[in-house]
Amino acid sequence: MNGYAAAGTSNRQPDLLARLHNVVQQLNRSDIRTVSSLVGKMLGD
Repeated sequence: MNGYAAAGTSNRQPDLLARLHNVVQQLNRSDIRTVSSLVGKMLGD
């Protein structure tokens, strides 16, 4: 499989950015409000 949806079908998996956004929302931390701040925390700024 090449990772692309067949013509006429919808891709049901959210993309990486949408998944990261969901992680940020679920963390519910005041110091992590955006995907970029999450990545910064993970990489150690």
